[in-house]
Amino acid sequence: MKVHSNPHTHTTFCDGKSTPQEQVLSALQKGFTALGFSGHALTSFDLSCCMTLEKYPEYLRQLRRLRQQYWGQLDILIGMEQDSAQLIKAEDFGLPAGTPKEEWPIQYRIASVHCIPSPQGGLPYVIDSTQEDVARCCDEAFGGDGLAMAKAFFKEAVRNAWEGQGDILGHFDLIRKLNNGRFFDEESPEYQKIALDALEEAAEAGIPFEVNTSGFRYGAQNAPYPAIFLLRRLAQRKIPIILSSDCHLASQLDFQFERTEELLRELGFDSVLELDGGAALFKETSLR
Repeated sequence: MKVHSNPHTHTTFCDGKSTPQEQVLSALQKGFTALGFSGHALTSFDLSCCMTLEKYPEYLRQLRRLRQQYWGQLDILIGMEQDSAQLIKAEDFGLPAGTPKEEWPIQYRIASVHCIPSPQGGLPYVIDSTQEDVARCCDEAFGGDGLAMAKAFFKEAVRNAWEGQGDILGHFDLIRKLNNGRFFDEESPEYQKIALDALEEAAEAGIPFEVNTSGFRYGAQNAPYPAIFLLRRLAQRKIPIILSSDCHLASQLDFQFERTEELLRELGFDSVLELDGGAALFKETSLR
């Protein structure tokens, strides 16, 4: 295994199953050199998976303590995963509005899309929780047209790349997670053109794409996010990528990393980005 870090790590502060300490101990046991924590930032319209603002101080305090405790053994980076529907802002940390992000108490943000905006202007539709939620979105917002729903998702994914102010672009085609062929055909030329066109637009924003191995847990395609046809285009375009497990359970910090590294080599990737505990956020790691 070439990659020895994970930037996308959840804990019991949000919807994770393991504590920060358990994640750190697992990282050490697996020979990691760096571990990034990315608790779900507040989504006030859906509190089921996220941290509330009241949890932020303790989240930061515990991670700072662990960073000091394991200094020299493991580089611990403090981040958050934000949803495109509600961006993190300085005031969330008790800072004045407009405070530069370099002065925020987190080191990076994963910019992700978990929801599709309502065309009628109501609450966003969550698309990664249950298939019933996705069906409600498809029926209420798009008249049962799954392809139109997918197009709306990727439109939001492009907006997220350009306006989300993130450092990593999270699971670009998460709309696949609960599809299983029910809402649209992932092999169809129509769907793949929508996804590829969106990828081309998003790539111009210059943000590394996450290759998220949690996709192997869900769906009939048994592939990471993004899907293989999208990864192939990223390789052709030489767009930077970063490998992650979207870890919610400490034992799965390196979930399917070896398998995914082999896949990436087959698709033509020579290297990936990893978290760096130094002055730069990322370093380049060879896959060869």
